[in-house]
Amino acid sequence: ETAVNVPLELIGLSQSEHTVYVIGKNPDLVIGSDTSRVWQDANDAASITWTVDTSYSLLVINEVLAHSHGEANDLIELYYDGPAPLDLSGMSISDDLCNPTKYVFPGGTTVNPGEYMVLYANYDPGHLGFALSQFGEGVYLYDTVANGGGLIDSIEFGMQLRDFTIGRLGRQRQWKLTQPTIGTENVAQPLGNPATLKINEWFTSGEVLLEDDFIEIYNPHSQTVDMGGMFLTDDPVARPDRHQIKPLSFIAGEG
Repeated sequence: ETAVNVPLELIGLSQSEHTVYVIGKNPDLVIGSDTSRVWQDANDAASITWTVDTSYSLLVINEVLAHSHGEANDLIELYYDGPAPLDLSGMSISDDLCNPTKYVFPGGTTVNPGEYMVLYANYDPGHLGFALSQFGEGVYLYDTVANGGGLIDSIEFGMQLRDFTIGRLGRQRQWKLTQPTIGTENVAQPLGNPATLKINEWFTSGEVLLEDDFIEIYNPHSQTVDMGGMFLTDDPVARPDRHQIKPLSFIAGEG
């Protein structure tokens, strides 16, 4: 018997198909000494079936800091979920699809099950040898050349906020704006309503003072807004999707 607010934890399951059945208990249904109605009928039990794969392992890019304050480092965090320590020797990580081996993990590099690995994205000896752009780019994790050098995981992002990270959240591991929690479980940063954004200023036909045309967007909300996936256009009828803003692009509150 387990309280309804306590997660069920099943450990040591063999590699096969498993089913769990759950019935509810309602002590308010006790009538005198009759407890027959306390438990839900077994025929109405809730159930779920799944297959355990003991060879399963998952190595992901879990959190990224691309706009750090002052002299602080840009950071990339990996997370490993697997049954045994994983050897990273020969795997590589890069911010350039055309140069996948910018940083190759040296021999003897391992990560343990449930462990976070923090990588410093700067040019100091022993670090990644590249930094990240606050204006947006990508991070790409590759398998060893011996295993084909395939892409294991990646994340591409747009404009970043200073001293905030992007990280995976929830069972689906979706990327969101997060509070910096390097080396621990990610924590979501609350976001504002994108409907409050305003086109605040624009400039065209520049020649002398300013050469490039621009559009200025203002966020009057006190909270950060995620603009990723939104569109800008000068032809809303024929081409409403003319320019799509990169995923994970953020504008600060009142900024």
